[in-house]
Amino acid sequence: MDQNNTIEESSLIYETFVTVEEQGFQVRVGFQINDIIILAGGIVELDFIIENQGDTPIYFLGGGSSSKKRPDYLLFDGFLQKRYCQLKDPMQNVAEIGGPVGAIKILSGDSLKQKLILNQFLTLEDLYNILGNGEKDTLKIKCHHHLVIGKTENNVLTNEDIVVRNVKLGLNVQVLQDMEKLTQYIRNLTAVLKEHWEINSTIEEERSIQRLTAIRIPIVIEYLEQLLGHPNISFNFQIQSALTTLKNKNYSLKYGEQQKTFKQ
Repeated sequence: MDQNNTIEESSLIYETFVTVEEQGFQVRVGFQINDIIILAGGIVELDFIIENQGDTPIYFLGGGSSSKKRPDYLLFDGFLQKRYCQLKDPMQNVAEIGGPVGAIKILSGDSLKQKLILNQFLTLEDLYNILGNGEKDTLKIKCHHHLVIGKTENNVLTNEDIVVRNVKLGLNVQVLQDMEKLTQYIRNLTAVLKEHWEINSTIEEERSIQRLTAIRIPIVIEYLEQLLGHPNISFNFQIQSALTTLKNKNYSLKYGEQQKTFKQ
């Protein structure tokens, strides 16, 4: 067995939580990945979870970035353990212009789960470039959440009598380069969107378009092009935006190999 291609199971962390107890609040917050193995170049999905373990309702500040097209108050760092590839923020050069915010009520004993696509926060396409087909490594993810909670909606929105905590937690997940599985995953997403070629969309289709357009590797281009002209205006805009980004970017398929440029 190749010792350089084995992963210690004890080093993997699929969920991580911390309890915040302050000013009468008691909340448990954390992050969770449901996939045991993630595909290099594919989608990484995780959940941010907040549980109200106190006796009274709380309000939690949530929001989104209009310019970066992703949830706000979240940041991530990521790197490969063996090769130490530091991933970047794909939106690091995009100016922040703000976005919608709101106070979300969580009753005593209830929890809130926010589904996230890590590709919106990290250049996970770099993993596709680094790992050879069949190679494994451990992706170490540092999760940051700017947590703001209060007793009333007005408290949270006006920053009065609130608890603010910068939550920092870590996840370790196995990443595998498997071109066959990754290509089939992309085909499946495309098939979902082609099957229901209508203006109205289902939840499954909305998730499929979000996942497909978050993949930033060359092989996805031909599948996105099959979906051009989709009758759903929002879908078509997302497809065109993703293609523009992909075709204006240089890709090194593997380190040391010749770069391949996709031109419009």
